[in-house]
Formats: sequence, structure tokens, C-alpha cells
Amino acid sequence: MRAEESLLRTAVLPGLLKAAAFNAGHGLPDVGLFEIGHVFLPPPAGQTLPDEREHLAVVLTGTAFRLPHEPNRPVDGHDAVGRFEVVAEALALADWSLEPGDAAGFAPGRSAVVIVDGGPVGAIGEIAPAVRAAMGLAGPGARGGPEVPVAALEVNLSRLLGATRKERRSVTPSRYPASTIDLAFVVPDDVAAGAIVRLLRAVGGDLLERVRLFDVFRSGALGPGRVSLAFALQFRAPDRTLTDAEVGELRTQCIDAVVSEFGAELRQ
Repeated sequence: MRAEESLLRTAVLPGLLKAAAFNAGHGLPDVGLFEIGHVFLPPPAGQTLPDEREHLAVVLTGTAFRLPHEPNRPVDGHDAVGRFEVVAEALALADWSLEPGDAAGFAPGRSAVVIVDGGPVGAIGEIAPAVRAAMGLAGPGARGGPEVPVAALEVNLSRLLGATRKERRSVTPSRYPASTIDLAFVVPDDVAAGAIVRLLRAVGGDLLERVRLFDVFRSGALGPGRVSLAFALQFRAPDRTLTDAEVGELRTQCIDAVVSEFGAELRQ
């Protein structure tokens, strides 16, 4: 329908990046956009029509607004991971993970492959500087201004909708108070926050009611190629109030597991 878009698209992200660049060029560098739409790939052997799939893509640009809980900061790959976690939880995906890997258009070492039911379904992470520059994602209204940070994801939604689901169970809410602890780990920059969350859930077991990534901190003081990830863990028992000793033991088990699995350091 448009002369400048006369070909069937093979990905959704380029269109979202154009929309983000349009906003940045009009003084709105801080946006969050998503699109669900069809893409068309070369037909497999024996098929005449293109391989048509439904994809989901998300683009986050500029600033992650965190006040008053913590300082605002530029968006990064962890923000995109958080959006995918919302989708995975809503669809009750039983088997998904993120594996470090480079994808076209994403920054090397700052992206991951999304794995569902043992197979790749898309990519997630930070958009490469060269792509940001080519798309015109620079400072508001200033040619050659500072580039706008961009985090994104694109996944095969058709595969997600057909993936294995977790069993849904109704759980009676506990009438006893919760105990919350915060743990900050310094880990290599290629360690996915989602992998740490899954390990914490496994170690915490039924007593770990909720775990949430609430801070991502980068500084030269942490060492080259390292990042601090802070998690809030909420423990609660269905039949009693947890003692300080029990919570302390759970805290130690969580720390030991993350240190052993990811070579992490506990940040005081």
C-alpha cells in the first residue's frame, strides 16, 4: 500500500525502531512500543507461499523512570527481559530460558537468545550502536547528538502460543506475615538476570513467594565486564511465622547457590 514499503517484511523490529526514531526526532526520546504482527520468510522446500509467522516485538528507548524508589537510569537489556517475563508469566510458559548469544542488529555481548521448549524463538537485549545511528536514534532535535539507548526483543509469538504450559493451581493465601530480604550480586555482564531469578526460585522452594529484580548498577569500581544485580526476595510460610533463623538459613542457601553457579560476589 506504500511505495517505500513494497516488500513483505521479515521482522517487526525495524518498523518499531523507525517509530522510536520519529519520536526521538520530535523531542520524545523516552518511549515504550510494542507490536504484534505477521512476518514473511522464504518458503521451505516444497512450499510455494512464504513462511508466514506471527511475531511480537518490543522497543524501549531513553530513560527507565524509577523514581521515587531509585534513581532514573538509561534503559538496558534487563528492562527488555522484564517485559518478556511478563509475557512468559501471562502465558504460563513451562520451559523457557535466555542463553547468551549474538543476534543480528543487537549489541555483541549485550543480547541473548530466547529459548522455549528447548528451541530458539527470538532474541532480546540492547540494539547495536551502529543500528541506532543508522536509524537516527540521536538526541532530541539535534543532528549528531548523543545516541538514545535502546533495548528490544522480538520473538515468534506463534511458537509461544503453542508452547508447553505450567499447571495452574489455586493456593490459599497465607495469614502469616512475610519476610523480605534484598540481595545484590556482582556478576559477569553476560549473566542473564532471568537465570539468577530461576535459580533463586529453585533454592527458595515453596517458601519463596516472590522474587523481583529491582536494581541494575554498572560502575568501573565493580571491575571490567561486571554488573551489580539486586533482587528482593519475599518469603512466607502457609502455616507459621518464619523465624529469623529460618530466614537466615534461606538467605545463606540463596547466596551460596548464586555464588557457586555464576561466580558471583555478594555486594554489601
